[in-house]
Amino acid sequence: MRIRLRILVLIAAVLILAAVTGRTQTGDPNQPDSVVLDSVVVFTAGGTVVPVYFLNDEYLGGIEITLLDNSPDVAIDSFSFVGGRVEAVSVKGWMLNDEYLTIYCIPFSTDPLISPGRGLLGNLYISYPPSVPTQVVALERQDLIVGDLVYSTTFSSASSNPFVPQFGKGYLDLRVSNCCIGIRGNVNADPEEKVNISDVTYLVKYLFGIPSGPPPLCEEEGNANADLDGKVNISDLTYLTTYLFGGGPPPTSCP
Repeated sequence: MRIRLRILVLIAAVLILAAVTGRTQTGDPNQPDSVVLDSVVVFTAGGTVVPVYFLNDEYLGGIEITLLDNSPDVAIDSFSFVGGRVEAVSVKGWMLNDEYLTIYCIPFSTDPLISPGRGLLGNLYISYPPSVPTQVVALERQDLIVGDLVYSTTFSSASSNPFVPQFGKGYLDLRVSNCCIGIRGNVNADPEEKVNISDVTYLVKYLFGIPSGPPPLCEEEGNANADLDGKVNISDLTYLTTYLFGGGPPPTSCP
């Protein structure tokens, strides 16, 4: 008989949970429990972070999620629960096995069950080489059998009954290779690669608009002053404004 990872790792905790009484539970209003990975566009070399969210409409006694990417150029490195809904749960962690990552979270007997709600589970850390080709990488769940272990994406109810949540895969849109062309400052990504007042207008809407405008399609282009953190902020707006109207230096060339 094959044994699920969540039982093998923490069977004692599950048994204690099943024996604990007096915890408040709630009925299932038939909203689909789900795991959703964010989709991100990346312009910087080296690595990025992908948020993982989950929704549950009933109390949970455990979470297990196994993730896999579909590209040999990308590596899933680690996972962090910091800032997520289950940060206070005492028994949680992740295991990296070759090309896939398994995340688990099981409240111990002294922990409250995972209450109904929606929000961040944690952040997935992903790396890739600086020379990675432009591509879209799917991040999706994977059911794997390794020996007598089953790695899967499964929630456990308050009474320790496993069930499979809905899953929304994420995408990693890598645009590292040919993002910035010529010089920085073409914030609105016009095909003529000109730096002019339309780029200033684009930045103003992005930084101060209510609601804010879209971010620059190429963050390297938006980082007009080429500061080391690579962020697009008010200093880039000041740099472009000084260049266009105050005789300041032009944006630097792309690396």
